[in-house]
Amino acid sequence: MKTVTAIYKEITRIDIRLKPKDYSREVLKVICGNFDFRFGSIILVGEEETGSLFAAYDLPEAYPAMVHEVPAPVLSSPSGISLGEGRLIVRTDVLSEPRLAPWHHILKKFEVQTIVWVPLFSKGKAFGTCNLYDTREHAVLQKERTALSQLGVLFSLAIISNEYIDEINEKNIALEKEIAERKKIEKELREAKERVETADKAKSEFLANMGHELRTPLNAVLGFVEILLHDEADPERKEILGLVDDSGNKLLSILSGILDLAEIAASRLNLEEEKFYPRELLVGMGERFLLQAEGKGIDFSMNIDKSIPPVVLGDRTRVERVICEMISNAFKFTEQGSITAAASYNHDKGVFMVKVADTGIGISPEKQEMIFSPFTQVDGSATRRYGGTGLGLAVARGLAAMMSGKIEVESEVGRGSTFTIELALPVVS
Repeated sequence: MKTVTAIYKEITRIDIRLKPKDYSREVLKVICGNFDFRFGSIILVGEEETGSLFAAYDLPEAYPAMVHEVPAPVLSSPSGISLGEGRLIVRTDVLSEPRLAPWHHILKKFEVQTIVWVPLFSKGKAFGTCNLYDTREHAVLQKERTALSQLGVLFSLAIISNEYIDEINEKNIALEKEIAERKKIEKELREAKERVETADKAKSEFLANMGHELRTPLNAVLGFVEILLHDEADPERKEILGLVDDSGNKLLSILSGILDLAEIAASRLNLEEEKFYPRELLVGMGERFLLQAEGKGIDFSMNIDKSIPPVVLGDRTRVERVICEMISNAFKFTEQGSITAAASYNHDKGVFMVKVADTGIGISPEKQEMIFSPFTQVDGSATRRYGGTGLGLAVARGLAAMMSGKIEVESEVGRGSTFTIELALPVVS
């Protein structure tokens, strides 16, 4: 007989990736071969103390079914002694063992004469037996009993480890399926996102092209209306032409907003890089809005901090557009009180800042981000009462982003709003 170490090394060469039952069958094959037994089985005992065949090596095909038909509990056999006392049991004349009487007819049929029961343990508790069968009187020497008991401990660990590995493998397979499914979903989402982006870009390009196509003839119409206004002497006709001119300019403003928004979205809007004087720009805007404030009966002030540099580099027209949109928005929603525009410059960051504060209707926190979406008002009543298309703030934020800046809002319903504009405009020495 080989040593226990040699037999165990032979067992360790069995592929641990096999299913627990297949792995146990291969181990039984090694044990039966080294100890010269005819066949073997692994019987597991459940919580109800009933036995079930877990694995077998060279067991006659009809044997398991015939054993299963016997109503006697497995623990009433010598297997019960082996499990209860935790020791190896040998019977070399099974037909003279009274505890095996319910199974004698099966043992006779298959000419079984010797059975060895080796207990299997997990965490100090027996969970089954390794049964070895022979068709002859097979005396088991003490050193063989010791070796089988030691192998029983190792076999127990191997079965449990293999079951854990099998469970882990099953979980890994399930995890791999889930990962594959998630990757498939991510791919579909990515493709859907790309389709949406492509469609959105096509839409933006279409709007940009159509904006140009519409604005050109509209400018021509407005030009002719201006000529007619200048030459018309009849007051009634002059009033009608004035309405046409006013409506045309409003339509032109809407088209310009759509065009700018479309060009921003399609990345077709080019910013100029030119030197300009920010103080001069702010003073001119202040004078223009002061007249509007007087007409509306509210206070307006343009505060220019001494930190404002004499010359900066940027797109003067776009900077003016952003500030004008924010101040115009404040005028639109302020019926009484005041509007203040405060300009300053952060020299450490190279950021030009304008804070526009008003005492208007205010915006609730959950709707503050909504106002920067195109064609969006806080609610329908605002559109009916104050007019507008909801394009101005969207264009202003888009332009600010193109100038490496941002626009933020702080507001409270009924107490007014403060919009903070930040634009990256380098100082020119």
